[in-house]
Amino acid sequence: MKSNTRSRSARVLLAGVLTAGLSLSGGLAGGTAASAAANSFIATPNGMVGVSQNIVIQAPKLKNQAVVIGFSLGSYGSTAQTVINAQGFGNLSWTPPTAGTWTVSGLGSAASLPADTISVAAMPTETVLIVPNQVQQGYNSNILAVVTAPIGNAAPTGTVTVRSASSSNVIGTGTLSAQPGTSISTASIAWTPSGIGAFAMQGTYNPADAGFVTSVSPISQPNVGQTVVNVALRFPPALNVGDATLLSSVLGQGMAEGVVSYTFDEQGITGSLPTANSVNNISWAPPTPGVHYIKVYYSGNPPLNQSGSNTQAVNILPAIPADTVSISQQGVGAWNVGRPISVTAGQSVILTGSATSGSPVLLSESGPCVIDGAALTGLSAGTCTVTATSTGNVSYNSGTITYSVTVVNPPKKKKKSN
Repeated sequence: MKSNTRSRSARVLLAGVLTAGLSLSGGLAGGTAASAAANSFIATPNGMVGVSQNIVIQAPKLKNQAVVIGFSLGSYGSTAQTVINAQGFGNLSWTPPTAGTWTVSGLGSAASLPADTISVAAMPTETVLIVPNQVQQGYNSNILAVVTAPIGNAAPTGTVTVRSASSSNVIGTGTLSAQPGTSISTASIAWTPSGIGAFAMQGTYNPADAGFVTSVSPISQPNVGQTVVNVALRFPPALNVGDATLLSSVLGQGMAEGVVSYTFDEQGITGSLPTANSVNNISWAPPTPGVHYIKVYYSGNPPLNQSGSNTQAVNILPAIPADTVSISQQGVGAWNVGRPISVTAGQSVILTGSATSGSPVLLSESGPCVIDGAALTGLSAGTCTVTATSTGNVSYNSGTITYSVTVVNPPKKKKKSN
């Protein structure tokens, strides 16, 4: 089974959920940020499906009152409530459920607030097939399809279709199920191989709606034989140093439940672990790059007392690097974390994030400023932090960079002399 194509989808451990106000760089400039110095506004960044973002409301006339904010896009609609504090500000968190141009507006007592329009992007995805390294001709071997959203808190929905990489014939299609508490979904797809030898296959993720982007897995290539496989190893087609991944043992046809243990170059990874439904799964991070050997030992329960082992040579790739991220300001150019950056209170500047990977970049802020769409506006004198985060891709981990931005008061107007 080949293991030389880099893919991040197999990771079990993902980057943490972003919870700050977020903006997808580029796109709409923002409807109210340019006038954020006005008495009332709703400001929220451009966003991404499944990633929580902050909504900032300024409503001095509604101090100490509860207000309702509405979110609408076509047939989608929802509301959230917050309290405007004594300083005239309120905020709340919102997670976009689908991609498109959303309208955020005040309802009820807050209906007079200017409505805000933002762009929400679909979530990129990564797909991988996890297949036993050895399977027996004529007997079912389940293919595990894993689809991952690299950031956020929404697991992909839809189906995965597996095809022969050589003929494009469909092997099967499975419906994804979300793994609780993660942004990972899986589907088990039955496959009964009919031929002998290496069999290359590839999976395509088909999103259920516009909230996620389709993705295609790297090629997986199990070996099909005629003899009984007592126990097989199942792992993704790429392994990278330090990345936690799924490693499984799969019992062959007619093998009794029992215990398994794993080794890496004959050094123990685990002690004896029980199988359930003929499978045992562990999370494991490869420690060293290069060609190595993973082995599983199987011992079946009485009275059959079956046993077996399986060894697989794997080429472990180096650790995936973090993405390099930057922010540019329209009319000024790239920001430098080592140089002063300032905006004037009441001034709006348009920001664009970029990443070496070419992946989408999200912007977040904290302090006396707001991001609306792709526009950063200073609210009052002080220091803001602006953070750019990339989603990463198969070649780069998610990357981040944080800038310190000084908000200065506008110059005082000189009094006219008589």
